[in-house]
Amino acid sequence: MKASSLVVDAARPRQFSLDGELVERRHVEFGCRPRAMQFAVGEAYDTHPEENPPDIS
Repeated sequence: MKASSLVVDAARPRQFSLDGELVERRHVEFGCRPRAMQFAVGEAYDTHPEENPPDIS
């Protein structure tokens, strides 16, 4: 998934970590500037999943 922003609306408040603090919210909006965020992933992470669909047979 690629997006510059994400909006989440939940029926009930959901708990998540926001800058190290646990908070509960029903509605959250996230946005970022291009190349502003970095994520650590495991060795099995596929950088191009659309080119390598999983084998479900």
